[in-house]
Amino acid sequence: MYQSSDRTRPDSNATNYVCGSDSLPTVSRDLLLHADPLTSLQSHSPFQMLMRRQTAPRGCPTSKKIVYTGVALDCTYITKHGSVQAARERALSNFLSVSNLFSKQFNMQIGVLDVVAFPQCNDTSSPAFNVPCSPAFDMGDRLSAFSQWRGTRQDGAGLWHLYTACSSGSTIGLAWLNMVCNSRAFSQAAADGSTEYVSGTGVTASPPSLPPDGEWLITAHEIGHNMGGRHDCTPNTDCSSGGSNLGCCSCAAAAGGACNACSTSFVMNPVTRVDSPQFSPCSANEICSRYGVLGTCFADPGTRPVVSISQCGNGIVEDGEQCDCGGRDGCANNACCNTNCTLKAGATCDDKSDECCRSCQIVSNSTRTMCRPSRGECDRPEFCDGTSKLCPKDEFAPNGNTCQLTGEGVVGNVTTGTCASGQCTTRDQQCILRSQVAGVNATDIDEIMGECPNLFTGQCKLFCRSNVFGCRPLSGSFLDGTPCGKSAIPDCVAPFLNP
Repeated sequence: MYQSSDRTRPDSNATNYVCGSDSLPTVSRDLLLHADPLTSLQSHSPFQMLMRRQTAPRGCPTSKKIVYTGVALDCTYITKHGSVQAARERALSNFLSVSNLFSKQFNMQIGVLDVVAFPQCNDTSSPAFNVPCSPAFDMGDRLSAFSQWRGTRQDGAGLWHLYTACSSGSTIGLAWLNMVCNSRAFSQAAADGSTEYVSGTGVTASPPSLPPDGEWLITAHEIGHNMGGRHDCTPNTDCSSGGSNLGCCSCAAAAGGACNACSTSFVMNPVTRVDSPQFSPCSANEICSRYGVLGTCFADPGTRPVVSISQCGNGIVEDGEQCDCGGRDGCANNACCNTNCTLKAGATCDDKSDECCRSCQIVSNSTRTMCRPSRGECDRPEFCDGTSKLCPKDEFAPNGNTCQLTGEGVVGNVTTGTCASGQCTTRDQQCILRSQVAGVNATDIDEIMGECPNLFTGQCKLFCRSNVFGCRPLSGSFLDGTPCGKSAIPDCVAPFLNP
């Protein structure tokens, strides 16, 4: 696991914020949990090649998907914005901008399930993260406490994000890398020997000097880390010798090439001056290549109600809107939807936003129009049903069905897997894909175990073996439907919880 300490302020008069993540120490015995997955792997590592082959072709979803998110506002953030209502509106406005960015570039929406506010700093009933700014309680402490609190909430959210006004020295953002869809908290040893908690969480700090419009870019940056994106390389980035083991996302044309700074400042640039409010090609590739492994909690939009600030013209169809083609520019060539978010005369749907809409009409089921293709043997294609403008719910083959691993999914000599959450997989494959350890190779698969039910209060955690560290836990859990492996309960299948 790698902790990203992101946007930081070089001095009190600076207008730009820079990143302090390079100064974060790692603990060698906890390298499985701390290390950047690409930084710790040599360019010739079989795991690195396996991850590239297995996930990159899949890329980001071909149809709109949504990750549901919780938002918390601490007392300092509420004080900065003057009231709970004002702070809530600012946070929702931030997430609207973040969701628009992810939707346009990745086909992913960020839907807010709940906004929880803690207006009183001295309330003894408040969670541990809701305290005044103090040098004795830095942003790492706040993120850890927030992660521990988040782990107690069984709400199905793939992420939780905290807003605070407390920067820590120069740090104004923190997030756990690769932790999207991890809804529970687990503990690990921090660099100073204390205990810290890890979950699918991030923190955006908004000190007095930060303009409100800067908040959403920090939030997008931190969620980018949650989804697997690293910082873009800059001229000041200290790349390792030879360029084969970069600590940043290089804009070099060839993968594994020399450290090459991006010519434009994108969202994952460690400096807050952003020339282009989008992800660089390199960071976009990192996020998309990890979606198949990390994005297990993404769902079809509309699966659950979301909280938002209704705004016609934002490209998202919200309550009270028949369609939303994205304002004057987005609606210029739209034959179905008006700029006021109503359907044009005779239209029953909008081709732009509705998967089962053609020429502004719901497609007939007699045409058997496929609206979501199969992603493999364990995933079924979906077809428009003739009554709804939306594609039916994504359906998978039953968990546990035997399936054949194809060339890019084969680990060692194992060619047979089982279906789990729509993917043909094995525990070995998941261990290798999520491993953070240098030196894992395909000959080690017989040593990779899953001891999940007896660890971490019975959760079906990834518990894998490497030549370097032996059996160790990795961040995250096995895909739902995966047999958990050796246990006192032979039929354990993820997710597993003690009653």
